[in-house]
Amino acid sequence: IIGNTIKSWVMYPVPVRDVLNLEYQGSVAISGVISIFIQNIHGYILLRNRFSSLKRTIQLPVNNLGRGIYDIRIVINNEIVWNQRFVK
Repeated sequence: IIGNTIKSWVMYPVPVRDVLNLEYQGSVAISGVISIFIQNIHGYILLRNRFSSLKRTIQLPVNNLGRGIYDIRIVINNEIVWNQRFVK
């Protein structure tokens, strides 16, 4: 995991089936647009979404992804604040 406790995110369920949930549990307000990228193990970006900084829970539909291992990255103000791997 890249990030610190101020910018803490929780991902569930893992392994994921159809919808991946991301929940921001940090105490500091998010300043900037939340960009989320999902890429496969070869580095190809398969999903790219942007969300309002007011959202604390984000649901990503991943039913179009095949079974496998993926990386998810959260970027705010051109800074990677969270990076994690998940299994589908």
